[in-house]
Amino acid sequence: MDRSVNSFTLVGIAMPDKNLADIPLCRSNIKAERHEKQHDTEITKLTLISYELGGEEEEQIARLAEDGDIYNKLAQSLAPEIFGHEDVKKALLLLLVGAPHRKLKDGMKIRGDLHVCLMGDPGVAKSQLLKHIINVAPRGVYTTGKGSSGVGLTAAVQKDPVTNEMVLEGGALVLADMGICAIDEFDKMDESDRTAIHEVMEQQTVSIAKAGITTSLNARTAVLAAANPAWGRYDLRRTPAENINLPPALLSRFDLLWLILDKADMDSDLELARHVVYVHQNKESPALGFTPLEPSVLRAYISTARKVSPHIPRELEEYIATAYSNIRQDEAKSSNPHSYTTIRTLLSILRISTALARLRFAEAVAQSDVDEALRLMQMSKFSLYSDDRQKSGLDAISDIYSILREEAARANKVDVSYAHALNWISRKGYSEAQLKECLEEYASLNVWQIFPNTFDIRFIDA
Repeated sequence: MDRSVNSFTLVGIAMPDKNLADIPLCRSNIKAERHEKQHDTEITKLTLISYELGGEEEEQIARLAEDGDIYNKLAQSLAPEIFGHEDVKKALLLLLVGAPHRKLKDGMKIRGDLHVCLMGDPGVAKSQLLKHIINVAPRGVYTTGKGSSGVGLTAAVQKDPVTNEMVLEGGALVLADMGICAIDEFDKMDESDRTAIHEVMEQQTVSIAKAGITTSLNARTAVLAAANPAWGRYDLRRTPAENINLPPALLSRFDLLWLILDKADMDSDLELARHVVYVHQNKESPALGFTPLEPSVLRAYISTARKVSPHIPRELEEYIATAYSNIRQDEAKSSNPHSYTTIRTLLSILRISTALARLRFAEAVAQSDVDEALRLMQMSKFSLYSDDRQKSGLDAISDIYSILREEAARANKVDVSYAHALNWISRKGYSEAQLKECLEEYASLNVWQIFPNTFDIRFIDA
């Protein structure tokens, strides 16, 4: 050490030393560890903003930013081994990107992190998606609902075994500050433990008032939760509120609640089975039409995008307000609403739109970003809307007609055999009785002719 230096800063932990307890001036010492920085040291726990880029990474990101289809390529590069879930992966990509935090003049803060909940039947790859997102994120904490308590998620007060003083131990949400906290089996948590994260999801702090310790810890984390419906599988005979079985105060805090139903469909099941067999045999995903981006490239691109702070132009303010008002009106008119629309939904639209603008490195949000945000919100409940169409007899008939029309046009045929028609609609989950009802309905409208003996179809207006 240079003796000309009069003072220096030593970082360590002040702890009592039992061997020096008899010497009054030496009852405590400083325990410090010397760390040498190696060139091959891998930094695993960073925030998304503090991630440092190399020269080659900056050039690669600049080339990717010029790609007009970068949004889809980034989403498809997330867990490419998992089949489908294109829109779910887009939502998880936006979760990684997030929106900038807003601090008002009076000190009030508006969070920018997105919270996403994946709810669906067993076996739809919810847990695998959570694990992959944690691997991509520079800072991520993974936990399960059944193995986590309220203090384990927020903060616990413990007695130090050496000093006998009360100390704070940060939980999963505090450790994931400026990162992502993934909570699997979210529905298995006790209600008293689940209420502990309400403050974290909105105010993004953890307030503690225990054992004489009163403080507030930062927990600026994006929550990614996975849950099963109330009865293990989604019951279409019950309302969405009964199936979801989460309190409205918690549901409104999630920017996107994605319902993933495992429904039988011959075409999609066949594609899924082929995909799984290919991955099992080759240990990689089938060709996507482009080379999937490596997790390191994803991490670099996302960290660069998070440094951009887009603003919403004035000409879009009325457009967003009208879209939010229409969502509220549609929910009020529905006898069986699929979601809880509050003012937090409007903030969610703004956050998702801003995250989409960040992906383009744009300084302003475009109308296409708002439209994509509204589309993602609608697609998150798409499986329920399709089930609603099937529950109504007339809607089912219209859907069957659309299937027959599209398949006939694809095959460039005017005549369609009854066997082919039955095969087409069976793949979509419709019955033979519904097909016959559709044939009679549209035959009376002179859309097609039905041969009496074979029930074959001939389109008249083709």
